[in-house]
Amino acid sequence: MPELQQHILIVDDEPNIRTSLSVVLETAGYKTYACGDITRFFQIMDRYPIDLIFFDIQLEEIDGLRLAQRARNNGYEGLFVFISGHADLEQSAQAIKMGAFDFLQKPVDHQRLLITAQTALATQKNISHIPTRGFDLFSQSHCLQVLKSKALRAAQSDANVFISGESGTGKESLADYMHHHSARSEKPWLKVNCSAFPETLIESELFGYHKGAFTGAHADKIGYFEQADGGMLFLDEIADLSLVAQAKLLRVLESERFKNW
Repeated sequence: MPELQQHILIVDDEPNIRTSLSVVLETAGYKTYACGDITRFFQIMDRYPIDLIFFDIQLEEIDGLRLAQRARNNGYEGLFVFISGHADLEQSAQAIKMGAFDFLQKPVDHQRLLITAQTALATQKNISHIPTRGFDLFSQSHCLQVLKSKALRAAQSDANVFISGESGTGKESLADYMHHHSARSEKPWLKVNCSAFPETLIESELFGYHKGAFTGAHADKIGYFEQADGGMLFLDEIADLSLVAQAKLLRVLESERFKNW
């Protein structure tokens, strides 16, 4: 059962769709809001702490892509998912480029809706698409100066890097530091908590899939590996993956290739 502070906004100009999706999400325990016009959209955004937005990509006043961009420009940092009855690959690519978590096809399957909401909200605090502009977390101790030197050398190479340590020791901060001091600092910087994904979804989230690959795959999905192309991908809690998933991940790291469904 999701926590009450998880607030979802549904933006669609069809009242029946707004009602049906709201009922499904409310029944699952989420707090939902719904609107079909720009004025009401920004009223809700100003008044409530929205964690996730479902955008209809074809609205009467403005398309969902442009409205999502306006929300980003106004400081919204949560996740959003696009919904469409007739989206093309170009729109899907635009949505992914903007950082959309997923792309659902109408009529929306209610089970897929719930899985998408659950997964998005579980990963919201564990995925960052925004480069960290570096801060010096290192003291003057000899050990940390040695670590800093090694991190800088690794950041300037194309090598895969394994960072280990107890929880709270700064593994993610070290990864931020490496990205900031690498040639990829202006490229995508994605941080993914592997333990946040259900076992059945981890492969599609990491590697993506093609439309029609399985029941419910109504549109192409670009995985995190492809989204991070040219930049860096930080995979946290890989030990929580199943042995099968770890073996596939190792194969990708060794071959530097992957195949989506």
